[in-house]
Amino acid sequence: MDKICLIEMQAGLGDICFVQKIAKLYIEDGYKVIWPVLSQLMYVRNYIKVDGLEFIDASKTFLDEIPSVVLPLGIADRYFEGSVLEAKYKFFDWDYKDWANYFTFERNKEKEEALFNQLGLEGKKYTLINKKYGTPPNFKEKEVYTEGDNEIVEIQFLEGFCPFDWCKVIEEANQISIVDTSYNYIIEKLDLKATKMFLTSRFTPSNFTDIQNLFTEKWIKIQ
Repeated sequence: MDKICLIEMQAGLGDICFVQKIAKLYIEDGYKVIWPVLSQLMYVRNYIKVDGLEFIDASKTFLDEIPSVVLPLGIADRYFEGSVLEAKYKFFDWDYKDWANYFTFERNKEKEEALFNQLGLEGKKYTLINKKYGTPPNFKEKEVYTEGDNEIVEIQFLEGFCPFDWCKVIEEANQISIVDTSYNYIIEKLDLKATKMFLTSRFTPSNFTDIQNLFTEKWIKIQ
């Protein structure tokens, strides 16, 4: 019988990206990792493809086997003070700082091109913004800072596309300004043209405690 590791953390996308290291280390240790996620996040299985990792719909699927290990990563911050993200690694006393080395995803270049063309961005100089944070439909918005006179392109929830499909739009932007959200993790893996990148905290007043040590990109934090 396979050793089964069940990850209890159904959202959000940024958290799923961030803890790929945990999933992969369990796979390396001989476990099959089962990961129930919210129905609206099931697209991740088309992008995050790892042997030994299976995303399942938390609303429809029940386990046929009893897990050998259950990782309650969704509530890790109840047990550890400080960053709610770093808390997920404190369960194991593991270093989280190389999380990006373990986070991989497959790009759908056809969908990226389709989105880029749908937005009419060929040859344009633009600032990409994202004001939305949280898992839809339960998301919120917060205004973000921009400067200069570039055309503004805003990330939206568009039918047929998911956050990974925005990769080309992100890479081709001349300036980026976003609320701290899942796009931070995706951006960490991209080759950017942007010369300025602004980051707005989702909290009021601004608080970057949860993400202060996670990203290597040169974000200008808006206080």
